[in-house]
Amino acid sequence: MIDLRELGLTEELQKLKLPTPPSMLFLVLIAILLPVIRTVVSRRAHKSTRGCQPCPSLPQLDPFFGTDIVLKQLFKRHHDGVSRSRQFHQLFQDLGSTFSSSIYGSTLFVTVAPENIRAVYSTQFDEFGVGPVRGFVFGPLLGKGLMTSDGAPWKHSRALTAQTFTKPQFGGLKPFDEHVTRLLGHLPTDGTDFNLQPLFHRLALDVTTEMLFGYSVNSLSREASSEGQGFLDAFNYAQQGVGRRITLPWWNIFTTDRKFWKACKSCHDFVDKAIAHARTMHFKREPSSHGNHILVNELVERSDNLKEIREHLLNVFLPAHDAIAIPLTNIFFNLSRHPAAYLKLREEVVTLDDPAIEAEALKQLPYLNRVISETLRLFPAVTTNERVALKDTVLPTGGGPHCTDKLAVCRGDLVTMSFHSLQRRKDIWGDDAEVWRPERWEGFQPPPWTNLPFGGGPRICPGQGQGLMQVALTVVRIVKECERIECADPVPEFVDFSRVVTLSKNGCKVRLRAS
Repeated sequence: MIDLRELGLTEELQKLKLPTPPSMLFLVLIAILLPVIRTVVSRRAHKSTRGCQPCPSLPQLDPFFGTDIVLKQLFKRHHDGVSRSRQFHQLFQDLGSTFSSSIYGSTLFVTVAPENIRAVYSTQFDEFGVGPVRGFVFGPLLGKGLMTSDGAPWKHSRALTAQTFTKPQFGGLKPFDEHVTRLLGHLPTDGTDFNLQPLFHRLALDVTTEMLFGYSVNSLSREASSEGQGFLDAFNYAQQGVGRRITLPWWNIFTTDRKFWKACKSCHDFVDKAIAHARTMHFKREPSSHGNHILVNELVERSDNLKEIREHLLNVFLPAHDAIAIPLTNIFFNLSRHPAAYLKLREEVVTLDDPAIEAEALKQLPYLNRVISETLRLFPAVTTNERVALKDTVLPTGGGPHCTDKLAVCRGDLVTMSFHSLQRRKDIWGDDAEVWRPERWEGFQPPPWTNLPFGGGPRICPGQGQGLMQVALTVVRIVKECERIECADPVPEFVDFSRVVTLSKNGCKVRLRAS
């Protein structure tokens, strides 16, 4: 027999004024309500402890599932062209550095407070995870791996991936420079209108496939087959589908997009072919000509599970590809709109001899690094990042009317960190925070946890150093090749397009003039 007094729920049930006939229906009702009531009571108790205060919240017509907020966001995005990140940006102006809403039955906290980001990413790392959120969202494309796992599985994936990006295996830029040389052969330098974005995505595809599979699809080669481009097209469409699943996670159960599932299958087939090749070469493998650590070879030696190997590779391919293609697109997007910055950059890089362009030389070019840093600040590929609380916990700030008190977060609550807004805070970056100005980095070091283009804490991108050098080398080679760059885009402002990451919807339309 259930003793309500032992459960501490007598008063709560009395408030509900339920009838007390000892019927089976009543017992069933109690069995259904008890877990709900216990959860509500537990959450209220937790939120009133340890000096916590509620943070400002959005007014909602639907306080349980937040359907009105979701529909409003979708309307603004598709009708008015206002992205989710820009909607958040306006809300921070109105509500403060942290606010909340109820969505899909959970509480969503959105924050730009560096103290909270540090807690989620670092000091309280074990109290937050990605699996409960990303498992469903990314599952059809990526499966389980570096981006979608927590705990021991994530640590295992992280250890394997880190070896791919260590200096002894992939420190030299010569292999990458060979792909950049092919890219230069596609650039029209006679002033023809041209979109650089597709080329940068093909460059990233060639480099990433070589790094992960041991061979490049060489999509930039004049003799390239359509296989590599077909994979890239499928991967881009699948990412769009994943982006929709992020916005409307549970609604996707009731919708079908056959093209999305077909794109995921095409990606899987492409990677499976690379795995089969690695297995064939397993017993007659020769050392790589560049001495690189090839991830698929390591995985094939450790496991016979095709699905496990494929998922690990796709979990690495997504961030590795986008870390090259998106920054390059955004850098030249801005340089084409700031001719004085382009000329200043060119004056710096033309003194370099091509054979001498290595990582150490690139690090000694201050204006180049300021251009890259400013682009990553203002146009991050990852504009928001989300974690789910794995236990009841407390964030250091965000509560109260001024967002300065502690904030209680219950198990299952979501915390979204907006880098789009964090890296536009005028109290950190100045009154011109929304202006692209590389000179701001001269003698300036942003406070900790305020500029996070590669994340932070244990999950910080393991390939950030390699990615930055590859981006820097590509910029140098193009700028040395082209004396001038002009904007060929009739739309002057940056129009963002969100999928898993955020990229330029209109690409990077330019006119290049040879030296």
